[in-house]
Amino acid sequence: MEGSADKIFEVLKRYWGFTEFRPVQERIIRSAMAGRDTLALMPTGGGKSLTYQVPGLAQPGLCIVVTPLIALMLATEAFRLRVERMKVSLLAVDEAHCISQWGYDFRPSYLRIAELREKLPGVPVLALTASATKLVAEDIMRHLRFAEPHILRSSFARPNLSYSVRRTDDKHGQLLRLVQNVPGSGIVYVRTREGTAQVADLLRRQGVTAAAYHGGMGHAERSLRQEEWVAGRTRVMVATNAFGMGIDKP
Repeated sequence: MEGSADKIFEVLKRYWGFTEFRPVQERIIRSAMAGRDTLALMPTGGGKSLTYQVPGLAQPGLCIVVTPLIALMLATEAFRLRVERMKVSLLAVDEAHCISQWGYDFRPSYLRIAELREKLPGVPVLALTASATKLVAEDIMRHLRFAEPHILRSSFARPNLSYSVRRTDDKHGQLLRLVQNVPGSGIVYVRTREGTAQVADLLRRQGVTAAAYHGGMGHAERSLRQEEWVAGRTRVMVATNAFGMGIDKP
């Protein structure tokens, strides 16, 4: 393992220019490279992608990375045949909470990852998420068929965020007042796909540029609405939990 340790720091320095990993990153990398099924719980912006990029560069073989959009490809015969011909050393599953039964739009595609594991015997899985409760974490490990899972968690404390809970009998009125008094763009999360359209329409009637977003929309439409929001042309995105994964808005 000594050589592996030297190699991961060499890769970190060569490709990223850093000499040290963030907290927990090195432990996750070591676990994955030791062949252990690993569940990594890290906040958004915590450097999750580095934990599979470094092993992908530091050891022989390929690292397959599954993301929500890539997961849609898992059902294709061409993809499965291609995987069978690959020398794979690690299967990384980003946004792994999508596999949970607790209400994620990409779940049907993510459930196929278990089929992918059957074609990759002996290949460890690194599952990463910033959104796992205890129940979701158990779901992830069960559906991905973890053997002797190694769970690693970093702090989710975010000093740049503030939280408030407001109780009201007039949710729409409270929302309108909040949007009208707080500058900048934002995301309003609702529980149903129908709710995204209803709340977005409510905001538009009050002069707020708003759009709905949910997993039932086509890929092109979702991409366009995301681009409009990131660019600032849409102020408020009203969405289910299908929106937000991998979004980086300055």
